[in-house]
Amino acid sequence: MNVITKLSRKDNRPWAFFNIGTRQGSVMINCYADGYEESGPNIVNEALVIVKGSVFRNQEGVRLSAQEVIPLASNLPGQIKHITWIIDPEKDTESFFYLYREVLDRSRGETTTDIAFKVDGNTLISASTAGSLKWKIVPEDWKKIRDHEAVIGCQIQTQPVVLKEKKRRWGKAKV
Repeated sequence: MNVITKLSRKDNRPWAFFNIGTRQGSVMINCYADGYEESGPNIVNEALVIVKGSVFRNQEGVRLSAQEVIPLASNLPGQIKHITWIIDPEKDTESFFYLYREVLDRSRGETTTDIAFKVDGNTLISASTAGSLKWKIVPEDWKKIRDHEAVIGCQIQTQPVVLKEKKRRWGKAKV
């Protein structure tokens, strides 16, 4: 994340814009004064964060506006409801399952899991794991599982995004 802070012209309050990037690309996000007031300390270079906000589309393209920026590590466990791990059966699946079980035993939680095997081109065979095998996602464990040679990818189901109610500093415009 590359962060640039500014002061608003209207009331001289700080706000920021920043880029969040992945291997596939990056997105510019504005965090205006109200959101920045609460989230400012979380908007730092190279931080892993969850961004909640709004998407606006106009003739110039798409614009993202952050209302909340939350540290990923402390909020990830509560956000992810379900993960389907996609496995290559031609790789070392035995060591994957030993690692997976070790992680589950160490960190019980609320996230459920399925395991899917890629059998050809775009075909997956999926199986649910036992309901008792729920885990709490810890970033270090997530990375260990995600980086395992047998893991091709994953599908993630998250909790619905709920935004904090905006506080209006000024009343609605009179028409």
